[in-house]
Formats: sequence, structure tokens, C-alpha cells
Amino acid sequence: MALCSFPRERPLQRTVEERRHGAGNRPDRRYQPRIPGSDPAYLTSVGSVVYFSAAEPVAGRELWKSDGSVAGTTLVADVNAGPGDSAPMGLTAVGATLFFRAFEPVHGAELWKTDGTPGGTTLVADIAPGAASSDPADLVAIDDLLYFSASSPDGGRELWKSDGTYTVRLAEIWPGATGSNPTSIANFAGTPFFAATAPDTGTELWAAGCSAGRALRHRWRRAVRC
Repeated sequence: MALCSFPRERPLQRTVEERRHGAGNRPDRRYQPRIPGSDPAYLTSVGSVVYFSAAEPVAGRELWKSDGSVAGTTLVADVNAGPGDSAPMGLTAVGATLFFRAFEPVHGAELWKTDGTPGGTTLVADIAPGAASSDPADLVAIDDLLYFSASSPDGGRELWKSDGTYTVRLAEIWPGATGSNPTSIANFAGTPFFAATAPDTGTELWAAGCSAGRALRHRWRRAVRC
């Protein structure tokens, strides 16, 4: 194997900072003070409005909306009242309704929905009752339903669906409190596909929303049919 040698670097010319402050006394730009911002995240459009998560000192990190104007950019609701964060995430539109995961001390991290008004911002379901959290994740809109994974005390993390009023677990793929941990939920021709783990097969490809509302497992390289 041939080896290559590289010429030694020539000393760099003194920079303006060195000439101004003296060698070895250049300002360290890595530690320049950072101006705090609201750090908008999870931008999601519903009609002519964009919803997003943002932080400010009085309300903490909460759900906001904007029509593109200063006057039309407002806090939707202070879900976790006061400076504490509800930390909205997973913003997903189903028709004119926005679903999201949010935290507050009474119900923990659960599924919420909003129509863009404070009064229309409500808890959808307390899947893990009380202050425990079901921690909804992988929210996906398919037709007029929301599919997501969530944890319950008796069923572990499994696949759920909701229309905003009725919320139900689709299947208990791994029976008991272990849960199949559905991930990578995706919409394919109106059917939710996802990866899930069962005790007899390990992690495989699954499909839900079939004719009987059940979940079907399919080995890799086999056709997935409902």
C-alpha cells in the first residue's frame, strides 16, 4: 500500500482579531451569548392557518397558530397553565381538527385536539388514567381517522385510532402489559402499515384497518393483503 506525505502547513497570517487584541487573545466565538427565541417547532397547516409549538416566558411551551400576520399569531391555549410546558408535539391535521400530544399534571402526556379556539382545545382520551402518561406517538391521519401508538397500563404500547370522540385500541398484538411497540406508522392506500413486535415472531410488518378492524401480520417479502 502506497503512503502519501503531505507538506507541512505554512503558518497562517495574523488575523485582524490577533492584530487588534494581540496573539492568543482572540475572542472565543464559540461562547458568544445567544439571544433566546420562541423556537417554533412542528409547523402544521390546517386550512389557512399554521399551528406550531412555541415557548415564551409567561405560558411556557404551548400551542400557537398564525395566519401569517402579527395580529393573527396567537396562543391557542395554555394547556399546562402558567409557565410550565405542555410541550405539544406530533401535530397532525384530520380535516379541520388538529390532534397533538400534550402534557399537563392532572392527566400526564395524552392525546389532545383543537379547532383553533381555547374552548375547542380539549383532551381526547385519558388512555393511561390519572397523572400517568400514554405518551401518544407516530400520529398519522388516514381518511377521517387518526392512528397512533399509545401506552395503557393493561395493554402496554399498542396501535390506537380516534375520530376525536371515540378512541379505541385496534389490537393487542403482544398480550398483556408488554405491548408490541408499533413504530413507523404509514398510510398506504387508506391502510395503516407499521412495524410491531410479537412474542412468537419478533418485529415484523403489520397492517391494520382491515375488513374486521383487526391487525394482520405479514412476513417480510410476502404480499400484504386485507
